[in-house]
Amino acid sequence: ATSAARCKRDSAPYGKWASSGITASNSRNVHLHDLDIHGLANRGIVAGGLTDWTVENVKIVANGWAGWDGDIGSASSNSGNIVLRGVEIAWNGCGEKLDRSPWACWAQTAGGYGDGLGTAKTGGHWLIEDAYIHHNTSDGLDLLYMDGGSNSSVTVRRTHAVGNAGNQIKTLGRATIENSVVVGNCAYFDGRDSMKSDDQCRALGNAISIGLSSGQPVVLRHNTITGQGDCLILSEGGSSSSTLSIQNNVLVGQVDWRGNATGNPGELACGHYAYNSSA
Repeated sequence: ATSAARCKRDSAPYGKWASSGITASNSRNVHLHDLDIHGLANRGIVAGGLTDWTVENVKIVANGWAGWDGDIGSASSNSGNIVLRGVEIAWNGCGEKLDRSPWACWAQTAGGYGDGLGTAKTGGHWLIEDAYIHHNTSDGLDLLYMDGGSNSSVTVRRTHAVGNAGNQIKTLGRATIENSVVVGNCAYFDGRDSMKSDDQCRALGNAISIGLSSGQPVVLRHNTITGQGDCLILSEGGSSSSTLSIQNNVLVGQVDWRGNATGNPGELACGHYAYNSSA
């Protein structure tokens, strides 16, 4: 990020700023609701090792490193029901001005991070519904580190994911994504602030990235999906006992931003690509 956005850390007085909004570990039966967590220097929420958390009507916006970082070390895995309902997760990887406009956005190439929500390896039954996940400088919802076990799952329902610079939604193992709008305009930040070319459409910018696990079903149904990454849907891994059902979706391709930027003019995003998978 720019030097003007740097929080003073070298000598007192340090000024009126805080690193993170909420931190938690080994925590259970928590209800966070009606909160506005914004403008933190580092992360809005740092929380892992959770059991049965419900987060409702919470905004996690414009925190300089990441929105919700679930990697707290060896005790990061979650369990039980992790519910995020009516949340907005946006502009993380950016600073915030006094008028609440985002600025000084950066991502991994410049030394930042920028996920909206990401975890370490985790279990639990995750439910994300009626959410708005947008304009984070890396992935939007990154649940690719689910443990893929029979007692874990991800359900994404009635969610709008748009403008995140990596993948909009990532899952691993048993998952359902339904009744959602996913817009993978992953080059939104091109030319803005400290965002570099390699940060645009990171991980090829696939709108939805699905990791498959043996014996675990994945269902994508009743969604509208578009994007300018390599593909609209990427599925990877699994075995002959894995299943992926793509039902009643609208898939609208666009020009592949990275393909065109690297010498393949006119290349379009593919609809679905199954990589290294026997599912």
